[in-house]
Amino acid sequence: MRTLRRAYAAMSFLLLAVLACNLPFQATPVPTAAPDLQTGPTPAPTDAGPPATEPSPIGQRPATVTPTGASGDGDTCTLDADFVSDVTIPDDSVMEQGTSFVKTWRVRNGGTCNWDAQTKLVFDSGDQMNGPDSAPVGAVKAGAEVDLSVSLEAPSAPGTYRGDWQLEKADGTRFGPGLYVRIVVAEPTAEPTETVTPTATAEPTETLEPTRTPTETAEACVPAHPQLEQALDLARSRDYEIGCPTDDSYVVEENGTTGAVQAFWANVDEANPSLHFRSLMVWRPDTEQVYVIDGVHTSEAVEGELMVYPDTWDASEPHTPPGCADMSVPDGYQLPERGFGKVWCQNELVDEIGWPDEPESPADILAQSTENGLLMKAAGPNTTYLIALLSEAGEAVATWPLP
Repeated sequence: MRTLRRAYAAMSFLLLAVLACNLPFQATPVPTAAPDLQTGPTPAPTDAGPPATEPSPIGQRPATVTPTGASGDGDTCTLDADFVSDVTIPDDSVMEQGTSFVKTWRVRNGGTCNWDAQTKLVFDSGDQMNGPDSAPVGAVKAGAEVDLSVSLEAPSAPGTYRGDWQLEKADGTRFGPGLYVRIVVAEPTAEPTETVTPTATAEPTETLEPTRTPTETAEACVPAHPQLEQALDLARSRDYEIGCPTDDSYVVEENGTTGAVQAFWANVDEANPSLHFRSLMVWRPDTEQVYVIDGVHTSEAVEGELMVYPDTWDASEPHTPPGCADMSVPDGYQLPERGFGKVWCQNELVDEIGWPDEPESPADILAQSTENGLLMKAAGPNTTYLIALLSEAGEAVATWPLP
């Protein structure tokens, strides 16, 4: 487990940032890949042939193999797959209890081996949601894309459910990244009851008193800003008692300066990019704070712990942090600069959140306090993050990013 080094930790939260487009539900499409066509008969095995490949853990690439259907007799090739996008049921889609649905992932044959006709998608772990143990995939040529689908059913109890799946070849070898489906089963809608209707002779009863907050707190509630409702709804769907908004939302701007946001990537030495962990920094200028999200998920999702540091950098200081200027930067990445760079360098966060691959971007910050936390929107030029922070319990959740 990576060691977190904090100079000023204030709270923790989960940040979920789905980078793929959220597409509407649709019927299972026909795979786009052509079948595997061999150019000649399969060579007979010999005693000196390679040993069978052991199944690889979910999300890891297997070793180079020599399958049938390779580009030439005796040639070696790599069996692999890459996640492309969610075609149906984006992460954290809200479902009613017992709802049947079809989850579809778009996947590319990212190796140099053609997948054989016996390739299938198998259930690996988590919540199976009344789905099959496996679903046929068939032959897919190297470089081609295919849509993989399974029929599932939302559980009967409210909560968040996740099921993990992976590709498997005929001999049981698993390959490619783990594919998962995650849904939120909503609480059932309460039926209206006649006992709540007052009558002329009815005495006041304690059952009609509010149970969420005292009267003086309830009077302070105001509507959520329309741009922050999505974050509030998701927090409540996960039973975060964030409470109601208590003040008018406002755009954060200090002396004409808006905020900033920058994505970071850890585990960048891993050859499989689907295993690079994505983290985030957000700068809020009015409070002069830097929010650091230590991500534990890959490019399609981010969730992790929040650390909050004071922003002490000013324009008279170097843009590149002097203490880290001589570090060896991985190819394709760069050193963070200014306030982000100072926090990153002084608190030795490279082991926690890794390296940025793009410069920081300006971001318009929208914020609104709640009874037990904070709603915040950080709108950058390419991605918008909606954050719901539950401060009293030290927990938080954030919605997926918006275009």
